[in-house]
Amino acid sequence: MTVPNKPVMAEMLVRHVFGEAEKFERLCAQRGISIEDAVSQALRNWVGPGLSVVKPEPSLLNPVVGMLPDPSDVPVGQEAHWITVCEHDLQVLRSHQQTCFRKQDGKGVEETSQTIETYIQALASLKDRVA
Repeated sequence: MTVPNKPVMAEMLVRHVFGEAEKFERLCAQRGISIEDAVSQALRNWVGPGLSVVKPEPSLLNPVVGMLPDPSDVPVGQEAHWITVCEHDLQVLRSHQQTCFRKQDGKGVEETSQTIETYIQALASLKDRVA
């Protein structure tokens, strides 16, 4: 029985979804995250809490920023889609921030606030592109 190689499996998944992995690799490298970590985070977000297919990390917010596309990488004509994605994610992040406030989780509040700021900047940049 062979043991699955996580980086290879992640790259195979990316190639299956996108048809190639080079652009995704470049985006990951620009954000300092491996393809394996990016795919793992995406799968955790897709599967949802409590149903994780991989070992959860202590903080899930930092990789979220890594998955946010740089507005300059968004193809012309897709800005509206990414604006919608950012607005949705901001609602989720603000809800998480409120939970952290209620639980008096200072580290969670700080990380969430930093993530929110990054999303707000990306959203403003995308809106500037379509203005």
